Amino acid sequence: MPKNKNAFERYMVIDRCLSNQYRQFTIDDLIDKCSDALGCNVSKRTIYSDLNYIESHEGWGDYGVEIERKRDNRNRVYFRYKDTNKNIRNSALSEFEANQLKETITMLARFKGMPQFEWVEEMVSRLNNSFQLAGSQNAIVGFEQNLDLRGSEHLSTLFGYIINKQCVEIKYRTFTGDKCSWQIHPYYIKQYNQRWFLLGQNDDYETLSNLALDRIVSIKAINKEYRETDINFEEYFDDVIGVTIPTDGEVEEVVLKFTPKRFPYIESKPLHWSQRVRDRENGIIAIKVIPNRELIAQILSFGSDVEVLAPQSLREEILRQIQELSKRYEVCK
Repeated sequence: MPKNKNAFERYMVIDRCLSNQYRQFTIDDLIDKCSDALGCNVSKRTIYSDLNYIESHEGWGDYGVEIERKRDNRNRVYFRYKDTNKNIRNSALSEFEANQLKETITMLARFKGMPQFEWVEEMVSRLNNSFQLAGSQNAIVGFEQNLDLRGSEHLSTLFGYIINKQCVEIKYRTFTGDKCSWQIHPYYIKQYNQRWFLLGQNDDYETLSNLALDRIVSIKAINKEYRETDINFEEYFDDVIGVTIPTDGEVEEVVLKFTPKRFPYIESKPLHWSQRVRDRENGIIAIKVIPNRELIAQILSFGSDVEVLAPQSLREEILRQIQELSKRYEVCK
């Protein structure tokens, strides 16, 4: 099994060279081909190691692919496959590779219900039959998920519309119970805090709309030109905790002070990728985010274990909500 991406790419380059029966390749030729493909210098030692790996039982399937070495009258060595019908691209998977593939497919099975993933169970079954793999192997990785989560029934529908760039009409019920109908260009589905959210463009607004899937009543395709987006959603949420991005929000440095019993957990599991320890002795950390309701909910969830030191506006908002909460628990006299 290739140890990393560069190794796999080298194997593929070497494989194409050794499969070419109309040209002969020396070790220097293989070095040049691999270096050009990877955009960096590859050593002679690395290529010799790759050739040995391709021939080994460890490398590909239950057998290696035999490489022929021929010398010319100038004592140069040329490499090619001995069997012209055999190469690493059509070699069988080893049992180790099959087990790794099975584990990967089993993880993909978490998305059951999506039509694009209906092949998962069949593929796992075929792997079991082909390689006599243990079908009752205990799971070794657990994921936090709720298969009965409301709104998850819309995942397969939205997934298909996003892939096929199809504009849709969504009937939606807000948290206040109001019903509305929106025409949406769907772009991205995100999970946060055990809920699914759809990000898309509503023609009535300049900013993206954020719809909780459990509030969606119905979805149907409409005959309307799909509007593309150039948003990189892998970076879109970098400056927030959660899925809400306030339209007028700006990135601020949020400074939090935690109690000694809570600080080790916060240090080991950062609230945000930007988290930095300001003062370990006093349990003070700082994050750079746009304050939003998810951040406020996160802070409140720590109870008396945290104090907001900055910014002042966030400190005042937390205080306001604590005072509102306190009123609910006041004992009637």
